[in-house]
Amino acid sequence: MSRTVAEHGDLRSYGRIVLFGDSITEQAWNIEWGGHAILLSDQFSRRLDVINRGFSGYTTRQALALHPRIFGDAYDDDVKLIVVFFGANDAALPGAYQHVPLEEYLDNLGKLLASPQLRGKTICVTPPPLDEHGWPEDRTAAHTAKYARAARALCEDMGVPCADVWGEMMREADYDGSGDFPGDVHLPRNAALQNLLRDGLHPSPDGYRLIYNLIATVIRDSFPDVNDAPRPTPLWRDAIVNNGATLAQIDTRKWTDEENDRLKGLVDEDTLAKVGKFYFDKDRRMALGSALLQRWYISQILGVEWAKVVITRDDKGRPSCASLGVVPHDYNVTHHGGKVVLAGIRGETGNFRIGVDLTECTLEDRANPQKLLADFHEYFTEKEWAWIGGDAGRFYAAWALKEAYVKWSGDGIGVDLKAIESEVSEDGTAIITGEHKLKAVLIKEDGDKAHYTAVAGENWIAQFTPSLQRTLHAGDFFTAAAQAQIID
Repeated sequence: MSRTVAEHGDLRSYGRIVLFGDSITEQAWNIEWGGHAILLSDQFSRRLDVINRGFSGYTTRQALALHPRIFGDAYDDDVKLIVVFFGANDAALPGAYQHVPLEEYLDNLGKLLASPQLRGKTICVTPPPLDEHGWPEDRTAAHTAKYARAARALCEDMGVPCADVWGEMMREADYDGSGDFPGDVHLPRNAALQNLLRDGLHPSPDGYRLIYNLIATVIRDSFPDVNDAPRPTPLWRDAIVNNGATLAQIDTRKWTDEENDRLKGLVDEDTLAKVGKFYFDKDRRMALGSALLQRWYISQILGVEWAKVVITRDDKGRPSCASLGVVPHDYNVTHHGGKVVLAGIRGETGNFRIGVDLTECTLEDRANPQKLLADFHEYFTEKEWAWIGGDAGRFYAAWALKEAYVKWSGDGIGVDLKAIESEVSEDGTAIITGEHKLKAVLIKEDGDKAHYTAVAGENWIAQFTPSLQRTLHAGDFFTAAAQAQIID
């Protein structure tokens, strides 16, 4: 969906997922082990920021004291989800420095989960099993199981979504719920646990992948708004600057003969055949310029490789891009006196049309406007003549507005131009009224030959300002044709 990159407010934070835990969380950024922090960051890339607040060796006793420093004193709407992952250290055996009695562990964990900062947006993760074959000191598989099972039961009682790492790893270890727990030193070493725990306590890459899969599943099932969080910015091909408005021009009179010949190599044979039908060189140049400008717009603005550009015309002769996958757009091309102008628009739904026309007012016209004005008297309304007065420049501006309306509609020959009336404001904006009522802008370029560009459309037309207009040169087309388009 196309939209301007300036939309959707402050990007200093996308919204946050906070991982709050012990060393298993702290090490979840480790590239070698491919922890769940890395995997969640990848899943929510450009949608939510994953913040790691893991503290090696910490227990729920320390976490309860620390959490106001992390989450503040009140509910923070910028924090969308919190993953609480404590218990592996609490489950150290009595007498060990890190030991927290089971009752205190549950009380601490319950207070964390019920705190105003965490309530309603937390996933609680049970500690993983312990493999005594890899971690023979100060912990046992059976003692850790008590903490993991108790944490799971607490979550059920409180209605807190739980990612049961202990239970899932036990299933991987083929534990049937009876007898000694896999990981007990008195049992043969369990191959599944050995694979999931690199040192008997901390996850291996496969263990971290299991943890991520569990958390991702809980997010999907219990936090759909987080799971489906939108990107606050569009993908590159839809990232519109100036809300998708493009106004580009070329002056084919400035091409050298060598450049003109080389530029012909950038279009297909059918286009060359159409260009060659014009008798005068200036007309052939403008026809070639129109074809090149359209290809430039489609490749550089719409993101289609130059070689894959397909241009078609509708039943009214209006051009458009028919290349597969192109974003919603509309564009129009006009030429006069050697200049070619393209106006294009991209947007959300594609429910838009654009019309553009270019006129040229010479010094001769300005010096002797009466004959010019008399010849076209029948095409303008009294209100328009009142605005034009005896000014040749205003005549060409009013003419460009009428033609921009016609180009917008695609009706062409046979249109009653007098039935199309424009009303121009001092700021260069205009209202054009015919069968439809359009908004328009006038852009004037002064010089020996003054040029008036009129762009007609709807509310978005105000984006077409003099500063938007860019002038292209022959080299720009060679560059565009040579560039490889990289698609996100």
